[in-house]
Amino acid sequence: MSGSSWLVFAVAVAVRLIYLIQYRESVFYLAPIMDAADYHGIAVSLSHGKVIPTLAFRAPLYPLFLGLVYLVFGVGELIPRLFQIAVGAGSCVMVKHIAERLYGRGIGTIAGVIAATTGLMVYFDLELLPTSLFLFLNLSFVRELILLKADEGSAVKAGVYLALAILTRPVVLPFLPIAILLIYIYRRETVDLLKFTASATLPLIASLLVHVAVGSGPVLVSAQGGVNYYIGNHHQADGASAAFPGMGTGWGWEDVSRWAEARAGRQLTDAETDRTYWREGLREVGNHPGRWIKLMIRKALLFWNRAEIPNNRDFYYHGRRFPLIALLMNIGFPLLLPFAFCGIVLGWKRAEVKLITLFIVVFFLTAIQFFVAARFRHPLTPFLIVLAVGGIVQTAWMIAARRGGVKVWALVAAAFMAGLILPRLATYGRDFNDASYGLLSEGNAYKSLGRYEEAEEFYRKALAANSGAPFVNYYIAELARRQGRLSQAVEYYRRELELRPGYARGWNNLGVTLVELDQENEALICFKRALTEQPEMIEAARNAARIYGRRALELAGKGDWGSAAAYLDKALEYQPDEPLFRTMRLEARYRLGDDAGIREELRKLLARHPGFQPAVQLLDEIER
Repeated sequence: MSGSSWLVFAVAVAVRLIYLIQYRESVFYLAPIMDAADYHGIAVSLSHGKVIPTLAFRAPLYPLFLGLVYLVFGVGELIPRLFQIAVGAGSCVMVKHIAERLYGRGIGTIAGVIAATTGLMVYFDLELLPTSLFLFLNLSFVRELILLKADEGSAVKAGVYLALAILTRPVVLPFLPIAILLIYIYRRETVDLLKFTASATLPLIASLLVHVAVGSGPVLVSAQGGVNYYIGNHHQADGASAAFPGMGTGWGWEDVSRWAEARAGRQLTDAETDRTYWREGLREVGNHPGRWIKLMIRKALLFWNRAEIPNNRDFYYHGRRFPLIALLMNIGFPLLLPFAFCGIVLGWKRAEVKLITLFIVVFFLTAIQFFVAARFRHPLTPFLIVLAVGGIVQTAWMIAARRGGVKVWALVAAAFMAGLILPRLATYGRDFNDASYGLLSEGNAYKSLGRYEEAEEFYRKALAANSGAPFVNYYIAELARRQGRLSQAVEYYRRELELRPGYARGWNNLGVTLVELDQENEALICFKRALTEQPEMIEAARNAARIYGRRALELAGKGDWGSAAAYLDKALEYQPDEPLFRTMRLEARYRLGDDAGIREELRKLLARHPGFQPAVQLLDEIER
């Protein structure tokens, strides 16, 4: 690397180390939550040579990277972040190289330093998320394409960079056929085209084969795309949150798998689960086309809006805890867009500017098919930095040289105004001075560490900040139930359900608590309400069936098989394939003098559940 590249690298590392020193005092440093917890868990398993069931839920490259770090250095908080600091600093150098290619060495260095001091680039380099690695691979790919056009790059490198980026986050998969076309246009050489195509597709084929080998089915990168498409397009979607109908935002792969299997009526592979969600998402679009068009417009505007929409964490709350991030977050979409648009207008004749713009447009159109959040638009930040620096520099050159006619200046002014206005056309609809979401997240982090008193303290602070904050009452209820404070748990579940009456999981867990308080009739009402809100909620169906089954068992023990049969019929409405309830229902018929076809039914049941003792014993008794 040149001296200027080392300067950019050093500035980036220094800023991130300063933040790391501050961040090590945070509970989030010790306790990754939500997506970060998933990646950490997969990586830990891989470092121990184990493949866990949720492997296909996440794109594989980042967990492999993290797992390799854990394998070599042991599981810990510091080492992976040091590696990511190096990767993030490398991204800043890539920004410098791309801008240097377009505008010269000095301007490239300025762009690299801006990237080194951009708030979210610093923030994500210390999170156990694929964002840092994804940015580096995208920048490396685009830079290699630029070099390739000038007959200086490698088609193999470009293909590998794109493949690895896809395996980190498949949102760039749609750029693969476009890149193949660009290679053909740039090179007009069959050999380079074949090299790029092979190097870009072979890693994806390897990923597909590995997923098939571990039993996930034909999953190319991850099985999460369909889930995210459904979440981003169902008729209750707001376009900006990962809220699953009836589950809220606290769902995991097991939850969404059970939902899909309930729809299908059978166990599904990960690939089948993914396809189920794609179908359901497309069905939602087809059933509500007008609403979907409005939703897409909203997502398109939110993508460029001036607020950093949280996904796992509230950036503004984090900024208040760490002023360095708050200061550096001023470099973001609202500041960059006006100058970036000018850079596009003034540099449009250059193939490199067209390439970067094309990448931005394809990424944007792909991302809004799902749901919009700061983390999912952030990969465009370094490209906007390049274009913005170019816009400023070229405008300055024109002013200094007194060049450009009325038409050119009118286009520049229009581009600048468009960049100013676009971030202000849509609002997320949330007051980011409201600290409740950040406090809730901090409470969840303490909860994941088993520090329940501190978790509850932060939950109560969240309620003090906003009494209507989503899910805070629910998490207090969960803590209270865990600690045996059942009456208090009921109180907080009810508070949550007053605020969010469609929250199926809240109704189910309230029902479970009421069962523990021997209030089964009220519990049944809760389970039925949960199923009204989310008919596929297997857990609520099972809980309702258990109440009816338990009542049937008590009555059968008293010899009241007629009443027992009535309760068993209700239990089977909720769990029609439960072997115990089916066996008891057949026994009820036998005890009541109706033995027609019972032997055949029992044999069918035992074919599905070999060795199921209650059925074996009943069949033996009947045949004696």
